[in-house]
Amino acid sequence: MCGIDNNDLVREFASRTKSNLDLVLSAAGDPTAKKAYEVTQLINSMLGLLVLPHEHMRDKLNNDQTPLDALVSQGWPNVTLKLWILKKDIETTLGQLMTLHRNGIAHYNIRFINEGGRIAGIRLWNVLPTGPHAGKKVFEVTLTVEQLGQLATRMLRWLKDQPDCAPLREPDFATANMVYDDYALRQKSKTRDGALDDGSVMGREGL
Repeated sequence: MCGIDNNDLVREFASRTKSNLDLVLSAAGDPTAKKAYEVTQLINSMLGLLVLPHEHMRDKLNNDQTPLDALVSQGWPNVTLKLWILKKDIETTLGQLMTLHRNGIAHYNIRFINEGGRIAGIRLWNVLPTGPHAGKKVFEVTLTVEQLGQLATRMLRWLKDQPDCAPLREPDFATANMVYDDYALRQKSKTRDGALDDGSVMGREGL
């Protein structure tokens, strides 16, 4: 098995994800090959091509103000978005588009669209998690299979075009443990019966 460069993990993982996707797409079009589910692989590929990069490069994505019409001219999918809560005069940018798509995929707000016994596309949406309108839709988009492929290709290109994709850093677990131990000791010293200053109650076993 080939190793991976952890100093460029986001782009490297996305590139490998796209390579695997291409293999499945090729197998799906080959009648002599084992049955391959290309749309399933497309959705799975969004983990490495969209969800994980969004987590690591959220600020960079959000700061990309390229408007939707310019994105289409660059080869991004031309989709019609339904936005219920956002202001009507807001201009949809790459950052907003990727965040909305990421949320729909990451939270598995997906429905497949079947036509003639085959998957023709997907419908994604987001909902408000809390507040008086919790559970209400704020975004919806329909993408064909071809548009999903466009999204995968353009997202990988965007990642490769970034000049300073910082490496992922692991947390310092030794420091984290010391912080937790200090917290536990302070909580135990506050009271012997487990009553905490914030009004909550901890069992007599404590921390």
